Amino acid sequence: MKFSVDRKLAHLINRCHFKIDEIDEIRKLYSGQPFDPKDPGIRKLVALSDELCMEYEKLGATLYKTRGQFRKAMRRRFKILCLLFCGRLMFADVRTGLRMIIGLVDAPSLTFFNYDVTFSPALVTMGRGVEIAPKVSIGDGKTLESYAETGLPSIEIGKSVWIGIGATIRDGIKLGKGCVCGAGAAVENDVPLGTLALGRPAKIKKEIQKEDKRQRFGQGSPFTEKEEEVLYSAVGRWEKISRIKFHAILSGWQFNLVDRKLLSVYSATHHICEALNADEVTEENRKEGLTMLFPLHGEGLKLGKRLHLDILGTSKLGDNVTIGSDVTLGGNLVIGSNVTLSDGCCLFASGHPLDYRRRKMIFSIRYGFVQIGQNELIRVADNVVIGKNAIVTPGSYVDKDVPDGAIWANNKLVG
Repeated sequence: MKFSVDRKLAHLINRCHFKIDEIDEIRKLYSGQPFDPKDPGIRKLVALSDELCMEYEKLGATLYKTRGQFRKAMRRRFKILCLLFCGRLMFADVRTGLRMIIGLVDAPSLTFFNYDVTFSPALVTMGRGVEIAPKVSIGDGKTLESYAETGLPSIEIGKSVWIGIGATIRDGIKLGKGCVCGAGAAVENDVPLGTLALGRPAKIKKEIQKEDKRQRFGQGSPFTEKEEEVLYSAVGRWEKISRIKFHAILSGWQFNLVDRKLLSVYSATHHICEALNADEVTEENRKEGLTMLFPLHGEGLKLGKRLHLDILGTSKLGDNVTIGSDVTLGGNLVIGSNVTLSDGCCLFASGHPLDYRRRKMIFSIRYGFVQIGQNELIRVADNVVIGKNAIVTPGSYVDKDVPDGAIWANNKLVG
């Protein structure tokens, strides 16, 4: 449900300490009318937004020494989200790296933003159940001043839309209910409801049909029994998951993403990554953290800054693997020896069903909250270099170098 302009302005006055004489131009901004970007009220709004976003990121990238410090930081992060989203209670998680201006994004509960999601100046309206993957950019990336004479454009994102990792959404776009914008997609035209858009620029590839039950089952684990034992022990350090369930995850079967025990492992993984990314982390803690995240890794592992791993205990790395800065890894991964993952690249083998009826979060008396996910497999051969900001999609086998900024899907370059 979209918040009214009056409610947003009341939020600024009551919660953000704006004065009544500071909101006249902000009212125009929120209404999509021409506005004065040099107005003191708008300048204050932008400055406060930047301050809150930076604080939110800093709180997530700090190494906390006590559980009390961590809980205090999490309460502050929750309060920041309430300020950014005009009092809206975000049920699902919002990760670090969020960039937005207070009041420009209407996002209901049961909405999920992964890390490094950027909203350029635009009036963005979302339906419930929207999921936004890492490194997504929404809007044309222009400055606020660029829209002073025309007013802000609008972007409409329907219910249960899934925007894949590294996608970009242009101004004025409408994404229909249940559609999927694939990894790396550059969306320059409207996407009809229930369709899949892929590529740069994005094109409609197919209508999403009701999921076949056969799609719910995996293709088998890529790990030996001994390797699975090592991975299982690493996961067991944080949560005791049943052997059958863990094997099913490694085999690519669909599972409940909000299962209490799995959430505990996801949470532990992200906290370890945040600690590794902290400025004050020691080399000893860094090595310990890498062993926790990658219990199956060879010699000579090198890691840059800002690693993002979806879940520990599902990857195998060969010898002399180099992982650059700001790299995202997720799902079941088997990476050969002498492989280089350059800065900003993404290997993301985890995801959701295309059919939004399977993808949306529901409540079950037996299972509690349920959201279906699936760990597929990405396999990278020896001596491969994956370039800067390249994206590799689930189910891929990479046997040759991937250029900077390219998309590798279905075992070939697609963009």
